[in-house]
Amino acid sequence: MDERPAVVERRSRIGDWEADAVIGQPGGAVLVTLAERKTRQCILALSPDKSAKAVKKAIIGVLQPHAVYVHTITYDNGKEFAHHREIASALDASGYFAHPYHSWERGLNENMNGLIRQYLPKGKS
Repeated sequence: MDERPAVVERRSRIGDWEADAVIGQPGGAVLVTLAERKTRQCILALSPDKSAKAVKKAIIGVLQPHAVYVHTITYDNGKEFAHHREIASALDASGYFAHPYHSWERGLNENMNGLIRQYLPKGKS
């Protein structure tokens, strides 16, 4: 996070994304949430499980058509983002991680997840 370019914080360009995973029932499907910082566009991807391989495939699948608009992705520290280097390589982007327990560093994404939770409460779906 400390190495992330200052332009990301300023929200002055399109293509800087925040990523997280919304977990439903344990062992079930995972909703991968991606939020673009400048436009506040949200993209959701369904992953069959929380494995890093499945989450990587979901992220690449939804962002690949928009790869020209993907410069950075800021993740939380979940194990599901262990393949961040492969995601970055596939999308020609840079990946960064928020500091542990600093969810406000990805505030747009956390707010979006809260809105999703109104319809998909934890442990359900």
